[in-house]
Amino acid sequence: MALSEFALLNDNWQVRMLSGEMSAEITVDHLNVAKEMLRRKFLIGLLEEKTESLQRFTSYFGWSLTSPEAQNCKNSKFYFEWAGSNEYPMLDYSNPADQEVLQVIGKQNRFDIELYKYAVKLFEEQQSLFRANEESDVI
Repeated sequence: MALSEFALLNDNWQVRMLSGEMSAEITVDHLNVAKEMLRRKFLIGLLEEKTESLQRFTSYFGWSLTSPEAQNCKNSKFYFEWAGSNEYPMLDYSNPADQEVLQVIGKQNRFDIELYKYAVKLFEEQQSLFRANEESDVI
């Protein structure tokens, strides 16, 4: 099965999960429910901000990583690439066929893309929660 065919089987999976709508067509209303769910109930982490995200989780959940085993685990997750994180070949953005596949995926998942952009915004906003903690630790 081609990636473009697979993309047509599922759409907006994250919005569906967060809004509770698993079968009907997804609308802006579902996206807004998903955004509100993220805003109210989630500490956002981003893979492209992996180290910062894991540091926030450690702080928020009060994890104590003092043993050598815990330190090794933390170091392997915080600072190194995750082996096997993508077993599939990357799409070539300059290839017209791959561009077409990306357009299909983007169109099929436009509400998930909007939700992701909102999550990035929340990640930036949530930074203030951790800066306040860092400043109070210094005082």
